[in-house]
Amino acid sequence: MFTITLGIVIFIAFERYTSYFQLSRLEKATQILERLHQIEADEKLSKEEDLQSIHSKLVSELNLTISRREISFSLDYRFYKFLAGAAPWIFLSLIYIFGFRKKDADRTVGALAALFFGAVFGAIGLLIPDLFWPWLNFVIYPIGHFFLFIKLMTSDKDTTKPTARAAKT
Repeated sequence: MFTITLGIVIFIAFERYTSYFQLSRLEKATQILERLHQIEADEKLSKEEDLQSIHSKLVSELNLTISRREISFSLDYRFYKFLAGAAPWIFLSLIYIFGFRKKDADRTVGALAALFFGAVFGAIGLLIPDLFWPWLNFVIYPIGHFFLFIKLMTSDKDTTKPTARAAKT
């Protein structure tokens, strides 16, 4: 995972520093523009309307190619619901992340278990209806399920002790 992230960062830094891909796109557009200019010099283009319409479409397509396109994406609210349900477990796995460096098997298993619980509780968070939006989905559920899970896991229930009813008989 680290190497993939590092590769993406290096790729982005390379493009920002050198503008290699942008300049390649501009070079190709310049070559096409030169060819279009040669076609414009031809007398057939001015006589035939079909060739003129194709030429104008090519020029407009070239303008779209040259223009800088912003990369943008919007995330759906369901992603945020999933992330809210998984967030406490992701934070818990970050605590364990130092175990990967120390090669401690217990810490590694703990981090992976926390990520697994994050995926499970994130998926459950997707199923919660939007009743008290956004409080239920983004505050009450993530904090509530995490503390309830921790409380259930750390409760001092000793099943070997006899109950009061069993002691009387």
